[in-house]
Amino acid sequence: MAKRGRPAKTSFYHTRWHKVGLNEQRATEVLGVDVDIIKQWDKEGAPALAERFLLLWDSKNVGIEGWNGFLFSRGVLRYKNRRWTPAMLKAMHGTRSA
Repeated sequence: MAKRGRPAKTSFYHTRWHKVGLNEQRATEVLGVDVDIIKQWDKEGAPALAERFLLLWDSKNVGIEGWNGFLFSRGVLRYKNRRWTPAMLKAMHGTRSA
């Protein structure tokens, strides 16, 4: 239920802000649209594909300062043309794979 005087926020807004943690500007960069489109989708709802894309992007994006460009894909940490499996990372630190 919406607070008095405020329209209810859409599923897209909750996904963008609460689940993925993107402000309007960063969402424009990820989705390739302008801020006015993001604002419209926050108020009226977005195509289902846009919301699903944000969730997919978030599941692959490391999203921590200093890790720009790193992502996870199919269980592998990737950066540009390099890739590391969990076993490779453990081996670098002398830890045995489980």
